[in-house]
Amino acid sequence: MTTTSKAVLDADAININLQLNDVARAIEIGGHLQQILERRFNKNVRVFRHWARHHVDRDLLTIARYLFLYRHSDAIREQGIIRLSEAYKLLGIDGSQVPIGDSGIDAD
Repeated sequence: MTTTSKAVLDADAININLQLNDVARAIEIGGHLQQILERRFNKNVRVFRHWARHHVDRDLLTIARYLFLYRHSDAIREQGIIRLSEAYKLLGIDGSQVPIGDSGIDAD
């Protein structure tokens, strides 16, 4: 199983692609975001969204994806998935949206 989406031989590009496609890292970030939502903002999604929009270097859609990945990490691990694109496919996430009902935040 390849860990990058492009057939490249450039060592620097391979390293960057591995980091970009690291589903375990995305799940870890999602877990951290979930803890912040629960502990710091007492599950107040509106306040969490405001904080994330102004302080996190990702858009709300990406944050919602990370939360969704975290919440479905058991299924991802059971399948042995290591690439984000494969995890998104398994969970039914396309390039422009995430199943919002399960993400915990509305991404706009």
